[in-house]
Amino acid sequence: MSATIQQLRDACDSDDIIPHSDDFGGYVALSQEAGLAIYKTLDACIEPTPQRIIDVVKRVAFTIEFFTWDESMKSMGTEECIEAIARHSFAVREMAKLLGGFTKAEEYQTAKSGLS
Repeated sequence: MSATIQQLRDACDSDDIIPHSDDFGGYVALSQEAGLAIYKTLDACIEPTPQRIIDVVKRVAFTIEFFTWDESMKSMGTEECIEAIARHSFAVREMAKLLGGFTKAEEYQTAKSGLS
């Protein structure tokens, strides 16, 4: 399974997957953040460390921030904006999925090490 995840992660590193702003006039931040979130998630699946999980959370938060940004958020302070994003239904759903995936990965690693 990890070979397939490695192949997917390597494919995400390709210029064909994550768009470059020079090719699209600079209007690709949401796509770039989503692509980086996928890349970081695959990276964390290969080697789940606290830092890699933090990297995933940061990328997901940036993706949600770009997706949900509107005029009302421009008047918010940084902390208030972060709290609004953390409460957003997309953020809650994605964080729950990530937590479930990392819990399964941890259970797999524990079971695997118990067999050795």
